[in-house]
Amino acid sequence: QTDTLFIQPGVTINFGLNTSNGNIPCGLGIKGTLICVGTKDKPILITFPGVTKTDTYGADPNLDPALKGKWTGIIGATTCPLMVIKWTRVEFGGAAISAGMKTFTGSSSPYPLYYANPAGVFILEDSWIYGSVDDPFRINGGKINVMRNTFEKCGYTGGEAMNAKAGTIGNFAYNLCIGMATN
Repeated sequence: QTDTLFIQPGVTINFGLNTSNGNIPCGLGIKGTLICVGTKDKPILITFPGVTKTDTYGADPNLDPALKGKWTGIIGATTCPLMVIKWTRVEFGGAAISAGMKTFTGSSSPYPLYYANPAGVFILEDSWIYGSVDDPFRINGGKINVMRNTFEKCGYTGGEAMNAKAGTIGNFAYNLCIGMATN
């Protein structure tokens, strides 16, 4: 819980399925601090390999891979004091949370980014979240700064761009939302 995971600029993380345990979608659970900071020239990519981004809007959402939730997401536990994500592309996340990952959040709802610490700090800047079954991210309180991001094709189930719970304080500004909530 006191460790810090640094993800360096230009890194690609490919999530898959846990084939030894019934094809359960994988994800990243953070009990300590996450610092995921790319640059404009070397963004970080977090994705599910073999899935192609589509630019079709208004088609049958059941056929769009963006809305399938291929991997779980990045989940900050109630013990995660700080989650910083900058210049990062997060694609095809939001699969149903496994029982093991549910212990981090107390919820089985699918979100590509989930921050469960009501006393922590969540920063999401200059990033892009593409595809999600529900909201692109959920915050259970705490301090936030969510600036200059793009949220595209998120919310097959009718989600919003941001799902912030009681006690959330901070900024949500200069973000672009495209094709949200199957609209």
